Amino acid sequence: VVPWAKMGLAQSLKERGNLDEAEILAKEVTEDAPEYLSAYDFLSSVHEAQGKLELAQQALQRAAEISPNNTVRQRLVGDIAARNKDLLTAEKAYGKVLERHRGSTLKSVDDFTNLSRVLVERGDVGASRKIVSELKREWRGDKQAEMASLVMESLCLQQEGQTEKAQQMVEQALTLHQQIQKSSSDSGKPALQRLSVDLAHACLVSGKEETAQKILRQVAAENNEDL
Repeated sequence: VVPWAKMGLAQSLKERGNLDEAEILAKEVTEDAPEYLSAYDFLSSVHEAQGKLELAQQALQRAAEISPNNTVRQRLVGDIAARNKDLLTAEKAYGKVLERHRGSTLKSVDDFTNLSRVLVERGDVGASRKIVSELKREWRGDKQAEMASLVMESLCLQQEGQTEKAQQMVEQALTLHQQIQKSSSDSGKPALQRLSVDLAHACLVSGKEETAQKILRQVAAENNEDL
């Protein structure tokens, strides 16, 4: 049976909730046609639905090794590795995305914040600040980038134990967030989801739990997903 036919059946099984059978078929495709990269992506989604996040990461990493220049997949590897607290893998994946997009029209604020966030979690505040400095330089005059740099700097300050300064950064970020939200509402252009989640995290770390929950509820409502 040709790979796409098996994947069609696997997709149908997944939609009906038959995750184990879908997993078996997807694995068969990765073994019989290892160059069929979408099978790894699908297998990862099945593992994630099963709650097997480590296996989901492994599937994505296999595809990323075969096609290392696919930045969409590298970002997914970074995302799931970060969820698995595999911070070294997340750093490498996000670093590859940033390197590939550096200086191109494909770059985004998220490319910088993803790497900066993981570096803070790893305790490498100095490296995180270097990424933030690059973010400011590359996106000079952009309000979302300015907000992102404030959020990341607040996380760096919290890591260093400078709580009061971190809270000041969060307050400035919240003010910018309100301006961005208003501007997005007026223009119909949505604000960056990941950036709002980062702001909520910074609020939680700073003790602003109610504000954090409000931001997360808003993101969930706008994106129809359970955060």
